[in-house]
Amino acid sequence: MTCLMNELHEIFKDVIYQNDKWTIEWGKVRGDFKKYMDKKGYKHFCFITPYNPCNTIIDDNSNIRRLEKLKNKIEKWKFKEALSRHTKSDYPPERGYVIFDITKEDAKKLQKDFEQVAILYGDKKECDFLWLDK
Repeated sequence: MTCLMNELHEIFKDVIYQNDKWTIEWGKVRGDFKKYMDKKGYKHFCFITPYNPCNTIIDDNSNIRRLEKLKNKIEKWKFKEALSRHTKSDYPPERGYVIFDITKEDAKKLQKDFEQVAILYGDKKECDFLWLDK
């Protein structure tokens, strides 16, 4: 991992991903989310936001258009809208989707398509970041 990636990892690990039913944190799957996955029979998930490509903040209207484009691309999977929020900075919250039973390869393709430096990918026990390949 490069120095920049180490720095980003330290920043991103303070982000939480949540909706009205559950919360996901880097490195661990909390009980409420695990129960939801068990109830639905899901094995894997990823969280991706299309907001602010390559960590460059863009205007709200552009981000909303990108969110709609992502929603159209993920119609073949089960998904729920969620919000990523940094707990230790004023970086703006980002809307995105938790996509269930998506393969790591498909998640990385979406990551590349939407120019996201990192996305969260995991199973019912743990999760970690997938970093954008250069």
